[in-house]
Amino acid sequence: MAPSTRLTAAADPVEPDLIFFRRGNEPQSGDKLFTGVPDLVIEVLSPKTRRVDQGTKLEIYQEAGIPEYWLVDPLSRTVVIYRLGEKRVYEEWARVGEGKTVTSAVLPGLRLAVSKIFPPKR
Repeated sequence: MAPSTRLTAAADPVEPDLIFFRRGNEPQSGDKLFTGVPDLVIEVLSPKTRRVDQGTKLEIYQEAGIPEYWLVDPLSRTVVIYRLGEKRVYEEWARVGEGKTVTSAVLPGLRLAVSKIFPPKR
C-alpha cells in the first residue's frame, strides 16, 4: 500500500488523480505518511470535480509549491499545463488539444500525443 501524501494543512482533503515524484523526492518504502511535495500532479476533470480541480485544487497545489499541474479535460479533449513561475504563482504554460503533443518540464523526455490520452471518438 502506498503511503498517504500530505502537502499542507489546507490540502488534507484533496486527493490527486495522479502524482509523480522524481527519484530522491519520492516516499520511502514503509512510510505510512509522507510529508513532501510531488513534482507533478495531474487531475482528470469530470462534471462533479471540474470547479474544484480548476479552482480550489489549483490554489492548494500552487501554495504547496508543486512545480507542474496538468488538467486533463475529456470533454474538450485538451490538456492544460500550469507551471510555477518565478513568483511561485501558476502560469498557464500550454493548452493543447488533439493533433498536438504535450511536454513536461518535470519529465524532460516526455512527449505525449494528446490524442493518445483519450479513447478514440466513436
